Amino acid sequence: MIGNLIYPGDLFFWRGRSPFANVVRWRTASTYSHVALAVPLYDGRQTPWYCLEAVPLAGVRLYPVARYLREKPEEQIDLFRLDVTGPERWKVVRLALAEVGDGYALLSQFAWSVGWLGSWLRRLCGGRGDLHIGRQFCSELVAGAFQGAGLALPKEPALMTPQDVAELPYVSFVEPLRLSNA
Repeated sequence: MIGNLIYPGDLFFWRGRSPFANVVRWRTASTYSHVALAVPLYDGRQTPWYCLEAVPLAGVRLYPVARYLREKPEEQIDLFRLDVTGPERWKVVRLALAEVGDGYALLSQFAWSVGWLGSWLRRLCGGRGDLHIGRQFCSELVAGAFQGAGLALPKEPALMTPQDVAELPYVSFVEPLRLSNA
């Protein structure tokens, strides 16, 4: 049962194989194409787990974990532990939940944030990382919540990739998720 495996604020990392996921993995030099936070929402009978994520077209949303695993059983989703105190976990979750409804980052933000060309242009122009406040991509959402909760980041949230998030010192691999443990 998934409820026995995860805690609020833990992380789901996708090793996606869609054309978009492959572009993300290639441009970010990441093992992972997507990251989301684990959020429990009590519905009066049980506590189903949701992914709090930023996705193209939908923006920042909550999506049922079990539904992801049912609809895309071919996708590999890895569970990572957020190794912080309980109050820090809940602060991360609260900060990320406040972003639900925000839009997804524009293509220009993605090009600006990752890769050698974006890095070169930022240095040349002296620009900040986030071009579009209120619009984010998945790792920016998660990293922003971490930063807001007082957790250290190696760079600003808009420049973080899924791989950067997976390599943070307070994040550790637990196990792959499968339909059988949802």
